[in-house]
Amino acid sequence: MDAIAKEVFNADAHPERLNFLMRGIALDDTIDVRSSAANKDFGKNIHPMNFVTDIPRWLKDDTLGDVEVHKVAQEFILTRTETDYENDNEGLVIVLMVQSPDVFKENEKTCKKYIHRFFRKVSDTGLDYPAKRKMIFVQLGKCLEQYRKGENAEAEDNKPDRLQLLLAMIADVNDPNVARHEGASLAETGIA
Repeated sequence: MDAIAKEVFNADAHPERLNFLMRGIALDDTIDVRSSAANKDFGKNIHPMNFVTDIPRWLKDDTLGDVEVHKVAQEFILTRTETDYENDNEGLVIVLMVQSPDVFKENEKTCKKYIHRFFRKVSDTGLDYPAKRKMIFVQLGKCLEQYRKGENAEAEDNKPDRLQLLLAMIADVNDPNVARHEGASLAETGIA
C-alpha cells in the first residue's frame, strides 16, 4: 500500500491528484503542489510500522503539506501531529485514518462529519487566531460507511461526491460497494 499510494499521489508525476485530494479536504482551492519533499523535512517518524504512507510536499507558496495514511487506530495521533517543523513558517498536515482512535469515536456520538479541520487556536477566554500549522484528520472508515449507505455528511446535499469516492477507495478499494461503483478508479473521480 505504501508504494502504491506514493506512486498514485506522486507530486512530481501527478500533481493534479494530490491537489484534488488536499484542496477537497482542506476546502482551499489555492493549494497548489510544487514538488515532493524529502521525509527528513518532517522530523522523526516515531512509530514507522503504523503508517501506510507519508507523502510530504512543498506547495507553491512555500508551505509544507503532508498527507499521512494510518492503517491502525493510534491513540497518540493528536500529539503525533504536534511535531515541530522548526525551519518552516507554516504547514498543512492531513492525516487519513482507516481506523479511528477513541477520541474520534467519542465525537461520533454528536457529529456525523468525518473530516476534522484544526485551522484556528482558541483560548479559554474566546480569543482566537489562525494556527501556523493547520491539521486535518479524515476518518476514512466513517467515510466508507457513509458511502456504503449513499450518504455524505461532508456534502451540502448529503449525497456521495468525487472526494468521498476517492476517500472510500483509499479506505478499501476492494470493498464491494466501492468496487461495484461503475468504473471505480482514479479516472472515475475525475483526477486521473
